[in-house]
Formats: sequence, C-alpha cells, structure tokens
Amino acid sequence: MKLPILFISFITVGTSLNAAINITITEAGGDVVMESTGSLTVSPTIPDPLYTSPQSGKLRSALGELAVGLAQIADTNFANINIYSDAIVSGPSNFGGSLTLTTANTSTGNYFEMIGLTGSTAIALDGQLVNESALTVYNTVASSTWNSATFTSLGLTTGTYIWTTDARFGNDTITLTVVPEPSNTALLLSAGILAVVGLRRRR
Repeated sequence: MKLPILFISFITVGTSLNAAINITITEAGGDVVMESTGSLTVSPTIPDPLYTSPQSGKLRSALGELAVGLAQIADTNFANINIYSDAIVSGPSNFGGSLTLTTANTSTGNYFEMIGLTGSTAIALDGQLVNESALTVYNTVASSTWNSATFTSLGLTTGTYIWTTDARFGNDTITLTVVPEPSNTALLLSAGILAVVGLRRRR
C-alpha cells in the first residue's frame, strides 16, 4: 500500500511547481484594488535596464499595461528595474479603453509589470530580485490601491484576460480578472438565500 501513496504525493508536489501569475482587480469601499499571487520562473538572460526611479502600481488599460507592487531603487546610478521585451507570445492587446497612465496611491509586495499590446509586449521585474546567471523563481505576491477610483474612471472592462509568456518565463500564463464590487442588492439576495438554507436545515 505504500507505493501508491508515494506516487500520489509525487504528483502533488510536481503539480505545485508549475508557476503562473493570477491578478485580480476589484472595486472595494470606493477604491480600486489590484492583487497579484503566484510566481514566474525566469531563465538566465540579460534584460534591458528600464527605470532608474522607484516604481509602483500603475494602469493603462488600452495598451494592456499594468504594474502591481513596489520597487525601491537602491542605487540611483543603476537601473534596478529590468525589462524583457517581446516576453508575451499570446493574449489580448488591452483590458479597457484608457490611454491615461494612472499610478496607484499605495503599493506593497514584489514589483511586477506587463504590457500586453500586440507587437510591443514586455515584462518588467525588480532586478534586485533576479539572478541573471541562474534560474530564478520570482514571487509576485503584491497589491496596489487607487483611492477614490472606479472601473469607469480607470477605463477598465470587466472580464477575464489570459496571456502566455515566452520560453524565458517557461511559457507560463498571466491571468487578469477584473471583477466589480458586489452590489447591495446582490449581497442582500445572497444573505436571504443563506437564511432560507439555514431555516431548512433546522427543520
């Protein structure tokens, strides 16, 4: 009986090693919050230096551009944000209609940026967290908040968007889900359903 158990455990561990990024944007309490989970496996490669100033969450939906998290620059004479051009091989060109670049009010976690616009795709990471001469598992747990904002003001279109990266990132996926805040009516309806279920169980 021990062999089947070991085999199942091996499958479970192997599956958990598959890297992917999941990003959710929601309306919450009058703000817009973007949260990222997951990781990217970065192959040894020499990227192009991108920014020489601290970077945080940003949105420009018409170009498929988003960034989440925070990157502090340790040395102003060195570009610590690395960009990987043409890093996305498939996916939508946008997730809304705004050409205005809007920066988040607060951001935490490891910086991750992507541009999904066809013909100009890119991924940008905090260079301080990437080993350019060895395989790196880049953790993308982060969040950014736009105060007093809505999907309309940021030009976001609700839905699910999926991009596929190139071989430098193991052909992993980046999934963006734009979900509006539940309305009061929906919340009341859910509460009513739960109350009915509770009454039936008591009987």
